Amino acid sequence: MNMTTLEEKKDLIMKIITQKNSDSIIFETLLLASRTAERGLNYCNVEALDGYSDNLNESREDIIPILKEMIDLGEIDTTMMTPQLRLMIVMSSVAVKTIEKNNDKKNSQRLVAPVDTS
Repeated sequence: MNMTTLEEKKDLIMKIITQKNSDSIIFETLLLASRTAERGLNYCNVEALDGYSDNLNESREDIIPILKEMIDLGEIDTTMMTPQLRLMIVMSSVAVKTIEKNNDKKNSQRLVAPVDTS
C-alpha cells in the first residue's frame, strides 16, 4: 500500500466515525438550543415554551431518522463535526441538564421550607 491509499482509507474511516454519531450530536445540539430558548423565556417570565425541550426529547425516536436522512442527503454538513466539537456539545448538554436539575432541587426545597411553629 502506498501513502495515498493509506490517506484515503484514513479519510474514509474518519468520515464513517464522524457520520456514525452525527445524528445524535445534532439532536443534542437541537436539544441544547431548545433548552436555552426555554430557559431564556422563563427568565423573562414568559412560559410559552415551558416543557418544550422535554417534549422534544420524548420525540427523539421520530427525529433521529429524519436527521440521519438529512445527513445522508447532504442537507446537514457533518465535515465540521470534529471530536472536539462533538465533545463540547455533549458536555454543554450535560451542563445544562445539571443546572436544570439543581435549580429544580433548589426550587422544591424553597417550597418545602421548614415552618416555624414556635
